[in-house]
Amino acid sequence: MAEQFRLIFADGITSIARQQFDPDATLRYSGYVGWRGTHPQRSLSRQAREVLSDALTFDVVANSHVIVYPIPGEDGTRPEHQLVNYVWYRNVGEGPELNKLLLDKRGTAGLVSVHPGQVQNHYIEELKAAAAQQLSPAVAEVVVATEMPYLQVVSDVRSGRMAQGRVALIGDAACGARPHAAAGTAKAAADAWALAGALGDAAGDVTAALTKWEPGQLELSDSLTRRVIAMGNRSQLTNSWTPGDPDLRFGLYGPGQ
Repeated sequence: MAEQFRLIFADGITSIARQQFDPDATLRYSGYVGWRGTHPQRSLSRQAREVLSDALTFDVVANSHVIVYPIPGEDGTRPEHQLVNYVWYRNVGEGPELNKLLLDKRGTAGLVSVHPGQVQNHYIEELKAAAAQQLSPAVAEVVVATEMPYLQVVSDVRSGRMAQGRVALIGDAACGARPHAAAGTAKAAADAWALAGALGDAAGDVTAALTKWEPGQLELSDSLTRRVIAMGNRSQLTNSWTPGDPDLRFGLYGPGQ
């Protein structure tokens, strides 16, 4: 049995195992956070429902953008049950400004997020005031109506190694990519599928299987990370994010792939 022992770490973006693979692979703050929230679609005005229903909607403003889309609600997928989900990317300076934002109502500092119901009220008030002033009416309506917005720190991390002997690192533990390509789940699945295939072909030699598996997954991590950083910079820095640009399509292996 000892000959067949293997260990796979898939413990997320705050992985405790990553440092054992690559001590230099630490979270690097992007310069912006993602404000998130949901609101029942049926509670929106008729005009907002017509604009946002059954669509992936982008609202682009200076050094920022919002993406809005419907998701299933607790009672099902029909329009009357759906929620409208949004992510609004907003620049926040690293240091005291970010640290204050991440201090929740309990006085606990978040590392990667502040949960619903825990964001300090004055930040939520500022968010909604900014939405009403800066965003298009339908999108602003969703943000203003959201009862408990929360936030995610947008960071980058990529391990230079994903295999050591019989031990593998996969998913966000190996590569935490910004969400602009909507590829996080697909990346974790691709790591796992490729790993299963390599192990199945290894005739019991786990170390050889991981050695064969690692280069392709490292290349994929590097490609994805570079692409989403470029996408984020277009929105938050250069103001060159244009909805409909083929280069901005979702996808793990490339735009639209």
